[in-house]
Amino acid sequence: EYLHRLGLFSRVHFDDFFRVTIWMHTMTQPTHKGHRQRLSGRFTHSRLTGFADHEILEFILTFARPRVDTKPAAKELLKKFKSLSGVFDAQANDLILTPGIGERCALLLSLFKPVCLAYLNEGLRAKSLLDNPQAVVRYCRLDMAANGHETVRVLYVDSRNYLICEKTVSLGSIDRAPVYPRRIIEEALLCHGAGFILAHNHPSGDVTPSREDRELTDRLGKIAKDMELSFLDHLIVSHKGYYSFKEHGLLK
Repeated sequence: EYLHRLGLFSRVHFDDFFRVTIWMHTMTQPTHKGHRQRLSGRFTHSRLTGFADHEILEFILTFARPRVDTKPAAKELLKKFKSLSGVFDAQANDLILTPGIGERCALLLSLFKPVCLAYLNEGLRAKSLLDNPQAVVRYCRLDMAANGHETVRVLYVDSRNYLICEKTVSLGSIDRAPVYPRRIIEEALLCHGAGFILAHNHPSGDVTPSREDRELTDRLGKIAKDMELSFLDHLIVSHKGYYSFKEHGLLK
C-alpha cells in the first residue's frame, strides 16, 4: 500500500510477504478469535483489497503485539504521520514515541521500506536500465522522495546498461546539495562503469529543475563525453512526481 500510494507499486506485490508472515505468526502464536482473525481471513481471501489504512497498520501490528488490541495504535500512527506513506517513511526512533508503539512495532514498521527497496533493486538488476526507465524512477522515488534534505545518488551501469553499483555522492540541506562532477567520474572508474544515471530529490515537492540543476547537467555531460562515459539521464524526484532531463531532451 505504501508503494501503491506513491504510484510505484500495487498492493498485490505484498501478497507473498504477508502470506509468509501469517504462516510464521500462526506457527509461533496461539490462535486468536475475533477481529484480528477476520482481518487475517480477509487478507487471505482478497489480499489488501477493501482494507482501510488503519486496518492495514492494525493488521501489521498484530505480528508484533499478538495479545493486544492494535487498532488504537494504528489510528495514532495515522494521526501523527498523516498517511501510510508517512508511517513507512518514518524513522524507528520517531515511531517508538507514538502511544502503543514499542520497540518491536517500530522495528517491524521500519522494515517495510528497506524490503520494498530491495525488491525494486532486484528488478532493476534484471534488465538494461534503458529498457526499463520507469523502474528506475520508481526506485529513486521510493529511495529519496521522502528525505527532508537533498540527496544525490548515482546509478552506475556496465556496457550493456545493466546496474552494477550505486553511490550516494552528496547529502545537502533542504534546498541544495553540493555536487562535484569529479567525484561522480572517479566513482565510475572505480566500479568500472561505462555510464551512469544521476538522481536527486527536491524536498519541496516541486521537481522543476533549478538553474544549478541545469548547469550541473551540462557540465557533467561534457565531462562524461570527454571520459567516454554514457550520461544516461538526470532525474529529479519528489513525493509529487519526477523530472527526467532525457525525456525533456535536455541531455547533450
